[in-house]
Amino acid sequence: MATREPKRAVVIGINSYKGDGELRGCIADADMVTEWLVRHYEFNPGSVMRIVNDSATGPAIRAAMESLFGGASAGDLLVMAFSGHGTLIKEEK
Repeated sequence: MATREPKRAVVIGINSYKGDGELRGCIADADMVTEWLVRHYEFNPGSVMRIVNDSATGPAIRAAMESLFGGASAGDLLVMAFSGHGTLIKEEK
């Protein structure tokens, strides 16, 4: 039986967008956050899920978040970091 990691992270970096313009540095941001977590907060590299560019689809991000937060226990350290374009979606009533 695998041991559950008490320190887990999802790190997302998106430089390439269809029709919304390219960004520079978002994948580098994701790499730096990942390195920071491993080096300074002693995260196991295998417990940091890195999702970049075309892999960062809505379903992939939702699945990663469910994996990150699902089964969390008191005392766990969970991190979600995003670097990319943002948007506003009005709340459905």
